[in-house]
Amino acid sequence: MDKGTMTRTRSSIPWVGGKYRGELKGEQPHGQGVLILPNGTLYEGEWKEGKPHGRGRISFPDGAVYEGELYRGKRHGFGKYYKPDDSVVTGLWEKGNMIKLLGEEEEKSPYISRQGKRDIININNLTFKYKSGKGIFDLTFSVGSGEVFGFLGPNGAGKTTTIRNLLGFVKPERGECSVAGLDCWKDAPRIQKQLGYLPGEMAFFEEMTGTQFLNLLAAMRSGRKKMRRSALLERFELDPSTRIRRMSKGTKQKLGIVAAFMHDPAVYILDEPTSGLDPLMQNMFVELIRDERERGKTILMSSHNLKKPTAPATGPGLSGKAGWWPFRMYIP
Repeated sequence: MDKGTMTRTRSSIPWVGGKYRGELKGEQPHGQGVLILPNGTLYEGEWKEGKPHGRGRISFPDGAVYEGELYRGKRHGFGKYYKPDDSVVTGLWEKGNMIKLLGEEEEKSPYISRQGKRDIININNLTFKYKSGKGIFDLTFSVGSGEVFGFLGPNGAGKTTTIRNLLGFVKPERGECSVAGLDCWKDAPRIQKQLGYLPGEMAFFEEMTGTQFLNLLAAMRSGRKKMRRSALLERFELDPSTRIRRMSKGTKQKLGIVAAFMHDPAVYILDEPTSGLDPLMQNMFVELIRDERERGKTILMSSHNLKKPTAPATGPGLSGKAGWWPFRMYIP
């Protein structure tokens, strides 16, 4: 047997008209990977001999999502089918067809940002003022599904204050902000369940190892997505076995990125996400953002560095009196 055909590598290749990223056996997808087709359908999970096979997920262009067992690319075994109308069907499947309905109930899909091109983050006339008189004033913008939205400005311009309002950490003086139709102040716990958040200044349990820290966060979210965490650790070349207090700033930043992305949320809010990363890891991060955008995720990023953000796809516009500029990120 040709020894080379048994070697698993991780790569990005064209496949059945789409783009596959993941493990290969020879020249075929085999192992953990993701395939994005031109029509927007996305397959992710386990692959065998070029086909999705085992535990995985299919995201359809209309916003529906199947999560469960797959057999050679088709739904086969136990699975859940999340409909765009916010109901979920649980059943047994055989070669793509449901053979036994186990239950159907109203349940909002955890994959909200895949339900067509619609606004997910909405800020309307938002005002929050500190005692010093500084803050954000009459701020308005929105971020749609499958969109990367950046806002740029110097330190103290109000970027983090905006993010704190979106996370429900503070209550606005007037105006409103929402995520997926949920009020950021009243529904903060529900919003935080479907968010990936990377703070500008991260606080860790310094005596923990990176693995212990990630395990703690995973346990708080029911311990799911272990395969995704492994893929992220591999992508960023991160060994989490070291104690956090011994990690460099760049390594801690990579740990924070893995923590924000590992539970596969629908919405990301990232405050200075490339701070401390070397140029190679910055490129890896941009590649990750590109992949998440193609999967229909909603991404809001901030930066104070005029040199780092990519060129805006639309002209910048000053919003309110905050002194920073929001723009659609251009990531080819």
